[in-house]
Amino acid sequence: MLHELIGLGEFTKLCIGGAVATPIIALAWALAKPRHRYQAVLLALLGPANLALWEIYNRITDHFGLDTVRNLIINVGLFVGLGVLGGIGSGLFESRWTRGERPADQGEEAHGVRP
Repeated sequence: MLHELIGLGEFTKLCIGGAVATPIIALAWALAKPRHRYQAVLLALLGPANLALWEIYNRITDHFGLDTVRNLIINVGLFVGLGVLGGIGSGLFESRWTRGERPADQGEEAHGVRP
């Protein structure tokens, strides 16, 4: 008889642990390296976002059933859509967050232009 390597309860506990740990780790990182505060904010959001997406996935799967095409289409659409929106939002957030923070000594060389 086959058994699961990790059960639903264990993985949920792991996600909860990540949701608690990532903001703490991100805060420590932001305090140690203030120049990386944008990345620290993204890291802080990573654990809670993972837990939220896990819960959403479970609710959709419980409602429609694991082996249904409708479940697959809804979950693929949801996660692809959230990935696209997250990428666009991250790019906009990063460009506004880091605007004007380029060190003066890099100048044109930072963009691959050589004098």
